[in-house]
Amino acid sequence: VYIEWMRPRVEELYRVLKPTGSFYLHCDWHANAHLRIMLDEIFGEKKFRNEIIWSYKRYTAASKRFQRLHDTLLFYMKCFRPYGTQKKNNLL
Repeated sequence: VYIEWMRPRVEELYRVLKPTGSFYLHCDWHANAHLRIMLDEIFGEKKFRNEIIWSYKRYTAASKRFQRLHDTLLFYMKCFRPYGTQKKNNLL
């Protein structure tokens, strides 16, 4: 349901995003894989630039299961441009 709700919003975001624009989506483990597939369909797999892990500490009582200690940022660009590609200035 969440992915279906997100799709038209991301499609509109893609439509209005500048050709040189970039997009970061913050998500947690519940929707990470599903959102990545949806974003690959909308932006294209080659427009995926990076998965950024936001790690944080949580001080809670001891538990019998692992604690969730990170979220994910998915980074996409509208145009495919290798890192480090810059326009050359023709200044004399």
